[in-house]
Amino acid sequence: MKSKRNKYILLTTICIFSIVLLQILTPTPSPLTKEINLIPNGKALLENPFTPFLLMFFCVYLLVIVIGLANLIFFITKKLTKKIFLTIQEKPTELPLPEEKSSKLLLLICLFVLIIYIAEISIAKLLTPSPKMSLINLTIFLNLALEITVITTILKFINPSFLIPHIKKIYLPTLLQVYTVMLPLIIGAGLINYFLLEKFGINPSLNPAIEILLLLKSKFSVLLIISQVIVVGPIAEELFFRGFIYKLLRTRYSFAPSAILVSIIFALIHGTPQDTLPLFIISMILCYVYEKTQNILSPIILHSIHNCPFPLFYRIIS
Repeated sequence: MKSKRNKYILLTTICIFSIVLLQILTPTPSPLTKEINLIPNGKALLENPFTPFLLMFFCVYLLVIVIGLANLIFFITKKLTKKIFLTIQEKPTELPLPEEKSSKLLLLICLFVLIIYIAEISIAKLLTPSPKMSLINLTIFLNLALEITVITTILKFINPSFLIPHIKKIYLPTLLQVYTVMLPLIIGAGLINYFLLEKFGINPSLNPAIEILLLLKSKFSVLLIISQVIVVGPIAEELFFRGFIYKLLRTRYSFAPSAILVSIIFALIHGTPQDTLPLFIISMILCYVYEKTQNILSPIILHSIHNCPFPLFYRIIS
């Protein structure tokens, strides 16, 4: 049994090393650009950025941030008075997987990522003379294939009844309250992140999903990437990072080291330097919510809520 687990760990290490090596030696040709004139309403936005829809969007977001600051002060006060942040406190449960199966599941996920990455590089090279839209659609479909594969594989190894023990207990009001607290923390982390990038001379880039959205023309492709960002992506990421990796670490370590390690991986794996600290904060909060509720639906819903402004962004630029 131990020999099998060691083989899985060795093969996983080889997969991770191969992915990193491929990223260094053969970066995926980017079909994306940041030119404002590629946005349907790009010139109009530059000439008159204060459209009614954009102003309404800004006002609503500002209101949520103000509420978030009030809730943040409320939570800090609770902490100083040694009170519990959230009244939710479900009994922690251990990952129902032996070490061998956990190692095998991790190997499979890393192998899927490696295969998708090799496929993306190979097909991108074949499509190099083709229009950029072919590469964009390729990225969308390969990411979707990876996310669906991750979801089905994890659910095959881990019983959904463990991940979602109490289907009726969603705690939506609490999750909305946590989301409002999360916003000012993300903004603060983003400002610190920007300052650090400036200090070390690192050039930030747009989020890949937003870059792709700027160039999409097909309504079907737009709908596909929006569904990925709001539904499929959060499910896949939360099942993997919180439902599996965090739970795996939690069997050996306390909350803080488990959440920190998962959050570092979560932030770095996205490959967006300008979002590293905000992603770390988001992940820590998602781990905390999962720790408290013991229900994977909680971080999935919170993750989806956080990604909901994405289609609104499309409404602004289209």
